Amino acid sequence: MTVDGDLASQLSELARSLQDEEDFEATLATMVAAALDLIPGAAEASISVVEARRTISSHAPSSALPAAVDRMQQKAGQGPCMDAAWEKKVERVPDFSVEDRWPSPTPSRSAA
Repeated sequence: MTVDGDLASQLSELARSLQDEEDFEATLATMVAAALDLIPGAAEASISVVEARRTISSHAPSSALPAAVDRMQQKAGQGPCMDAAWEKKVERVPDFSVEDRWPSPTPSRSAA
């Protein structure tokens, strides 16, 4: 995807707004809200933070769903967010109900 004028303008506005946030959690919450607005098809989001190069913590979930997914991944030690953080790559999961890259339960499979 190329950054067109409108997206560039929105990202610039986001960068300026982050300077006004009072603390770390507020900054992350603003980033999650912006991601949901700017990423086509994004319905839920949270931010994974690598701490001390050995643990990952979840912050600013947009609802209970990403918080639950993050907890499941942290407990299992695997999943798309864990891979994205450790391997520094984008992971896309259009449908957890048919996802087979991670053998641990996903939200759709654990509800069955």
